[in-house]
Amino acid sequence: MAVQVKDKKILVSLIVSANLNWREDISKLKDLGINELALFVESFTLDQRKELYRLLESSGIVSIPYVQISNNFEEGELDYFITNHGTQVFGLALNNSTFSFISTLTKFASLVAPENPTEDKYVNLFTDESLSHSNVSGVCLDIMTLEYDRLFYKKKYQSAIHALDHHPLLATQIGPVPESWLKKSLRLKSRRLTTLTDLHYLKNIPKTYLADLLVLDLKNSLEEQLEIKAYLELMLK
Repeated sequence: MAVQVKDKKILVSLIVSANLNWREDISKLKDLGINELALFVESFTLDQRKELYRLLESSGIVSIPYVQISNNFEEGELDYFITNHGTQVFGLALNNSTFSFISTLTKFASLVAPENPTEDKYVNLFTDESLSHSNVSGVCLDIMTLEYDRLFYKKKYQSAIHALDHHPLLATQIGPVPESWLKKSLRLKSRRLTTLTDLHYLKNIPKTYLADLLVLDLKNSLEEQLEIKAYLELMLK
């Protein structure tokens, strides 16, 4: 059965990374009419993030439903996003310090959603047992990684599916998977979409794996992401 996007929200993303022109992207938001987006903050210090927050204040952004954080965020920063931008989900990559970090967030731990890992060495963390033991309230799904696992890493895929069946799905990150089997077999994952057909695998994804928040995890320009969002809205209609 085809997934329907009717009751779902697709978010373009701003990726804040040292090798990307994220300041320029923020300056374009008003002109592009973007007042809602997802935010990925990668490996920035607190002082660097404070600059980001200052720029966001004058960007015209009203709503940031999804923020990808890292293990060095402070609880006050989560409070800032919730209070000022209505953030509903904080995605977090899994590593050996993830669960101990979540345990320090006494007030907002229920909004932090660990995501299925790309690296094999963290597979044992994204299991029903590990997530339940760590009192995680919900998870985030990297659907591109799940699709590659389905094709090439069956045990990792089955483990992820079992975890997803027992923990609420708070957000789904969307990345490209090529239609060509040859390109898929090379397993060269990319966060840049080069052809819209690389989204067609989503037509066959069970609807339970597409959360109400659909986040474009892409390094494409904001202009391109707006086109990708419109395409997905039609494709999943």
